[in-house]
Amino acid sequence: MFKEPAYWMYYFWSKNKRARKDKAVISNATWTMAILWFLNLTALHLLFEAWGWDMLTGWFSSLTDKVEWSRFNPVAYLFAAAMLAPFIWIA
Repeated sequence: MFKEPAYWMYYFWSKNKRARKDKAVISNATWTMAILWFLNLTALHLLFEAWGWDMLTGWFSSLTDKVEWSRFNPVAYLFAAAMLAPFIWIA
């Protein structure tokens, strides 16, 4: 399961001239994969908690109760953007 994304991450980093010159291709590919896997797991966590399965930690539900959800509240827009940001990495 990890071989295919790791291969493509290494391939795209090896095409980068600066990373190839600094000999940092493997390190950059590894750290980029680690960040992407963390964001994917975070997105799944948010998905389960938004779905109603509040067994994991409950921090998502406690945070959403503190925000007043309305069209005119800019904090609600910022919170919604932060909440949906991990889903962008999946697509």
